[in-house]
Amino acid sequence: MDATHLIPLIDRTYSFSLQIISLITDNVKVIPSVLSNQLLRAGTSVGANITEAKAAASRKEFANFYRIALKSNNETIYWLRLLKDSRMVSCKIADTILQEAEEIGRIIGTSINKLRDS
Repeated sequence: MDATHLIPLIDRTYSFSLQIISLITDNVKVIPSVLSNQLLRAGTSVGANITEAKAAASRKEFANFYRIALKSNNETIYWLRLLKDSRMVSCKIADTILQEAEEIGRIIGTSINKLRDS
């Protein structure tokens, strides 16, 4: 399976993971560790699963990694919204990261739909 088309998404989700890490480290005194751990786990899982899809042995396995990435992305959005609405993090920063998460989610969702339809 040729996975060269994944490189831009891998890079984008890697940068997204770095944004999540920065958000957490910049607000370590404000965000309870239980919430920061959940956000870190979910937010970095998106890119990890997209990267793992590169080595998938089958189309079905490839699609499964994308589905897991989408679920992690949705969970990340939940934690970001919770931190924003509870005012633990700046709305401006949270909105920027939320926008990226929503765009990544649309890309992953579209990819899953294309895989299913082909």
